[in-house]
Amino acid sequence: MRVMIKMMMTGPDGVTFDPARVIGYGTAVSGVAVFLFNSIYQVIHTRAFDPQAYGAGFAAVCVGIAAVGVGVAVKAHTEPQS
Repeated sequence: MRVMIKMMMTGPDGVTFDPARVIGYGTAVSGVAVFLFNSIYQVIHTRAFDPQAYGAGFAAVCVGIAAVGVGVAVKAHTEPQS
């Protein structure tokens, strides 16, 4: 698990930490956790599930994760190679 996290946070050389990856993936992971917590909290306290609102929120989370991936791919040519 530790190796996988390091691979996600470093560039192709496996040594240099990439700020875009660290901030982007950290924001994406915390965003998913907050979204799921808020969805569960809402269902528990209101006893109602709104699939349209859940779908819209989930789509927004997916767009955020895709934006991180696009950002990393766009700057891939500027990273040091191993």
